[in-house]
Amino acid sequence: MPLHPSPRNAWQFFLLIAVAVLALAWGVAAEHVADMRRETHAAAARHAQAMAAAHVRQTTLTLAVAEEALHHLRTTLANEGTAAFQREAARISARGAGGPIDRVALVDAGGRMLANYLDGQPGALADMSDREYFHDIRRRGEDRLHVTEPFRGRFTGEWIVLFSRPLLRDGSFAGIVQVGLSAARLGDPLGAVDGDRETVTLLSPGNRIVARSSGPEFTGRPADLPPGSGEAPSIHNSPLDGVRRLVVVRAVPDTGMRVAAAVDMLALDHDIAGHTRVAFLPAILLTLLLLPASLLIRRAGLGQQAAHEALQAETERSRTVFETMGEGILLLDAGGRIEFANVRVGAWLPEARGLHFADAVHAAGFTLVTEDGRAFADDDPLARFCLAAGQDVDDVWLRRRDDGGDVWLALKARAFRDADGAVRGATLTLADRSEEHERLTESALTAGIIEGMQDSVMITDARGRILRVNPAFTELTGFSADAAVGRTPAILKSERHDDAFFAAMWRALLDTGQWSGRVWNRRPSGEEYCVWHNVTSVRDVHGRIARFITASRDITEQEAREGELWLRANFDPLTGLANRARFADRLTQALVNAQRDGRGFAVCYLDLDHFKPVNDTLGHAAGDALLRQVAQRMRSTLREEDTLARIGGDEFALLLPHTRSDDDAARVAAKIIDLVNAPFELAEGTANVGISIGIARFPDDGDDAAALHGAADLALYAAKNGGRNCWRFAGAAADDRAGA
Repeated sequence: MPLHPSPRNAWQFFLLIAVAVLALAWGVAAEHVADMRRETHAAAARHAQAMAAAHVRQTTLTLAVAEEALHHLRTTLANEGTAAFQREAARISARGAGGPIDRVALVDAGGRMLANYLDGQPGALADMSDREYFHDIRRRGEDRLHVTEPFRGRFTGEWIVLFSRPLLRDGSFAGIVQVGLSAARLGDPLGAVDGDRETVTLLSPGNRIVARSSGPEFTGRPADLPPGSGEAPSIHNSPLDGVRRLVVVRAVPDTGMRVAAAVDMLALDHDIAGHTRVAFLPAILLTLLLLPASLLIRRAGLGQQAAHEALQAETERSRTVFETMGEGILLLDAGGRIEFANVRVGAWLPEARGLHFADAVHAAGFTLVTEDGRAFADDDPLARFCLAAGQDVDDVWLRRRDDGGDVWLALKARAFRDADGAVRGATLTLADRSEEHERLTESALTAGIIEGMQDSVMITDARGRILRVNPAFTELTGFSADAAVGRTPAILKSERHDDAFFAAMWRALLDTGQWSGRVWNRRPSGEEYCVWHNVTSVRDVHGRIARFITASRDITEQEAREGELWLRANFDPLTGLANRARFADRLTQALVNAQRDGRGFAVCYLDLDHFKPVNDTLGHAAGDALLRQVAQRMRSTLREEDTLARIGGDEFALLLPHTRSDDDAARVAAKIIDLVNAPFELAEGTANVGISIGIARFPDDGDDAAALHGAADLALYAAKNGGRNCWRFAGAAADDRAGA
């Protein structure tokens, strides 16, 4: 048994390692694709849940208008009578009122209409005693909101949904008050979704379509949801349009209505297909690197094996050794004549012995060239460099064009000297490297594939220097290949990510060999854009990182759409202040922080005094302008951590965290009253209003959100009854601490 492994065994061992590395690379790519598919579906599910939640909040806000109108109409009827009810019904249903309600009706206990207003005008008084929903409300006898199925109006032809509450007198049913909203108005918020990828549907309590983002033609049809659809994502084919979607359903509280948000699975599959191509790119490149290396090592191993076997078979150096070598061997004398050529050389340079080497090369149809195929200016560079100067020559090739493909012979020349150091000749070896040049052509083809990719591709060395980019990189980043190559990816860096972000990315790359995520970059013009990066490391045969390959795709528009949805879900469109939902979220966070840190805070309810006359005398446009100016004035006196929200028409809420004493809240209230009391210069004229403020403190007036809301509301009521344009604290000491 030999003491050292043979070259063939070494090559076989390398081949096994190469196969294992490739199997691992392809396996990792396949696993990454599977993870990416799962993450894409999970992200789509989260997005659908966020859309559903956002539209539930939007619908809840719209329905809150209906609830507030019903409450107001019942109160007006109870306190002021039918005539006052009719005036308010005409005002609320008028088209110029600015609200979503376009009809109001009053029905007595027998089902007979006592009042009916459509777009602010009296309508026909119908008999409602045969309506199923009327019997349902009368039978239940409960003071709860009832929502009808969508139906077409007899006169307008529009789809309508009615919202009703009973009139109860001494616990007995006395009739109903109802308001109507058009399905089109209820569906207005649904138009903000991406129609190419997303669908949002508002469903009635009876599971019929009230509104759908893809168009009004589906209104009134039965919903296309499978049994058991709920907040958990589900996938099904819609019988309405045949599209396969991922669906999430959320209920609109206290109404029986639901919102279904869906994402087109075909769009998700298209995104996954694009990521799949990028994910398998490193494995393809690694395969193209390892296969040529394996062939080179195999060829070198075979040559060494031939020499190894010849040395084992023969004990003396002889002509036979040279004749059996896999490479061509030539011996030149000092004048450049061929003294010896083995059989291998004879296959390329027939009858070469006795000829000058340059003549034998030309006679056989070869040309002396460099590795890239350029001819030498000197016909016999060996004579000048090796024989005359005694230099070793390694960068000379013999090339011959044949019908079956070019023949490339790699030439190495070594001068040998006598005892005095004079050059006595040279030893030449010729090796067929035709396959190697063919593989170089294949590498050029791979480079062409990268050049044609639609995704941006950037290849860097192990130290992060950019080696190659494709045209898609230039189109995405604004940096040409000349401007990018030789520099680092830091040229793309924006100010949106800190050093910790990039440190975490490098840790993941070094630990796992890959990293994916969102990154904000900056173009040379200063414009920022968002991309999805897939970064993969490529290792050499020694296991060291040799390259990093980054494939990128522009997702700026997707980020912008998600940001717009977030703004609509959290902020009032008229004043830019936080809305009711965002205020509730900030209040919940303040409760958590206060209970953890033992600090107090204050919740204030604010209501404008004499706001209605501004609308009545100057118009609703002036009223809107006044609300915006009021919001600006109040914000000017608040801290950054304070939260000011608009929760109704002229109603506001204020959260003051970290208030050290009651005086802190009182000072803020006093400043706000002074600011609001100053006249407002509007385009329609000058307006004067006041503001009443109710203040509740945590934990004195309540230790949860509901208790604090109730306490602040009672304090506001006290301020209104106390003459308005003042503030009041909740609790037993309210009168002592009040101030105007």
